[in-house]
Order: sequence, then C-alpha cells, then structure tokens
Amino acid sequence: MNPFPSYAPLTIDAQQIDKIEAVGGEVEVTLTAMPRDGDGPSGQVRIRFDLEGTRELAARLTAAIVTAGVQLKSRQR
Repeated sequence: MNPFPSYAPLTIDAQQIDKIEAVGGEVEVTLTAMPRDGDGPSGQVRIRFDLEGTRELAARLTAAIVTAGVQLKSRQR
C-alpha cells in the first residue's frame, strides 16, 4: 500500500483489527487493510488518536454502526 497516494483521500478496506493500545497518552489502532481499489497488497496500518479524538471517534462509530445495521435491514426486505 502506498501511504502517499497521488490522489486523496486514501480509502482502505480493513480486513481485521490487529491491536488497540494506549501509547504515550494516545490510542493507537493497528489494522490489516488493503486499498479500496484492490490495487496493491494488504498491509498493516497504524492510526493514532489523541484521547479527545478517540472519545469522539467512539461515539461517531457507534452511530455509524447503528445506521449501517438499519440500512442492511431495509435492503433485506
């Protein structure tokens, strides 16, 4: 995966969450991912969030998960 693509934003498909840990007062998430367009191999990606950013992310992820679940249910009808 090219971490500096010539286009932005880089969209990845996370294949698995490898590790989540506290590092120096920040939250670090390590994922195995591959580029969305499938052009390239999978690899590990590390993302760090400050504590406040992590709290906001957790709330937004929860809301997105609920929304995605509702969308899937409505498609299955």
